[in-house]
Amino acid sequence: MWVTDEQKKAAKAVTFQTALAALGVPFCKVTNGQLLYYSPFTDERTASCLVEPKKNLINDFSSGFSGDIIKFAMQVRGKGFQDAVLWLISLDNSIIEFKKEVYYKDSKITLTDVKPLTSDRLLSYVYNRGVSRFLADTYLKQIHYRVGQNNFVSIGFQNDNGGYELRSPPKTPNDKGFKGCLGTKHIRTVSFARTDKLAVFEGFFSFLSYLRLGLHADHYQADYIILNSLNTLKKVSFDKYKQMWLYLDNDAAGIRATQKIIEENPLKTVLDCSKLYKGFNDLNEYLVSKL
Repeated sequence: MWVTDEQKKAAKAVTFQTALAALGVPFCKVTNGQLLYYSPFTDERTASCLVEPKKNLINDFSSGFSGDIIKFAMQVRGKGFQDAVLWLISLDNSIIEFKKEVYYKDSKITLTDVKPLTSDRLLSYVYNRGVSRFLADTYLKQIHYRVGQNNFVSIGFQNDNGGYELRSPPKTPNDKGFKGCLGTKHIRTVSFARTDKLAVFEGFFSFLSYLRLGLHADHYQADYIILNSLNTLKKVSFDKYKQMWLYLDNDAAGIRATQKIIEENPLKTVLDCSKLYKGFNDLNEYLVSKL
């Protein structure tokens, strides 16, 4: 499928604030009219990635990458031009996340209610992703929030810092749906017992797919960590674990993160489980193909 000129124009209009928020890249501060972020490509300790909002350009001093929004999307996703354009236009270009608050343009998101997941529209989306009602009831919530005078409802997956990963189904066939974060981007830890075993997931749909496929039977009494973004890896301590199973995405960023974890833990048994869903972007995509 070829992208149209209209789609290219829409992709170029997506701001770096939008793209970086969707990726969970931490924002640092505004400096001389530029936005300072931590690098989306390296695990740096001092923020050195500058975004020029007026020109919609990025200069990441840590990795040496610089360019426009489409070039950035191609680099961060490790795929081609068409994928970059379609990914960019799937993002909600009104969302901007700074520090501990999420903003839509000039209005803060206000959390109005947290309920069990009962919306037919949201449940249908969850079922289409291969997630059972039992898993949805156990791990997901229905998040009601207000942006300005407008009310919204999304699927919510709570993280360890009290925030929520938000997901909503696509509105059109070419739309990938809404992805956002209410509150601070953080990991989610699921622990059942004292253990030296750990399974790591990039997104919560991969974690739920892992449970739906029954793979947890092979990793009895393991802890689970859902990163919600590769940029949260710096918040994870692997010190107490001797065995680890990695279920990260099969894109360039996920592959790099998998290799980084393996290389930094030479005395542990660390297995790359992405071979299980080779040919698919993630474990959920693999699960959906089996439905």
